[in-house]
Amino acid sequence: MSSGNSIEIKKVGLEYLDQAADLEKQYMLPPLTFPFSKEELEPIFNDRMMWGLVIDNKLIGKVGYIKDKNGGFELDGMVVAPDYRGRNWGSKLISQSLKEVLMLNPSKIYLYVNPKNSPAVVLYLKQGFAVDDWIPNKFNDGENRLKMSLLKTRI
Repeated sequence: MSSGNSIEIKKVGLEYLDQAADLEKQYMLPPLTFPFSKEELEPIFNDRMMWGLVIDNKLIGKVGYIKDKNGGFELDGMVVAPDYRGRNWGSKLISQSLKEVLMLNPSKIYLYVNPKNSPAVVLYLKQGFAVDDWIPNKFNDGENRLKMSLLKTRI
């Protein structure tokens, strides 16, 4: 935990690739079950924008956005390390990143979330997302997902 050092929310790039991969592997809910190598992640990382919670150059949380072919953005890979949960860091991270993505005039902003991850569902609802659809086995992992989109009043 922090020894008095402040946590920054900032747009981050490839310099945080390894730390972002580690966060996803360790703390995504449900846990990721497929391994990523740096070589596999780099092209994916190049196609997204990412904001991070950073303390002393250590990534403790992150959220990514991937632009789709229709001018929308998919919010992807939201995670905060357990020691920093329950302190509104996830809300602050989403809020700050959404402000910047909204400046790009997206046609929509949407995400997929496991309905069993109730803290994430509540976080997204509080940020102005609404449930659009129920997607069975979206990622071929046997888990269903909710599709949520940012309400038009925010876009």
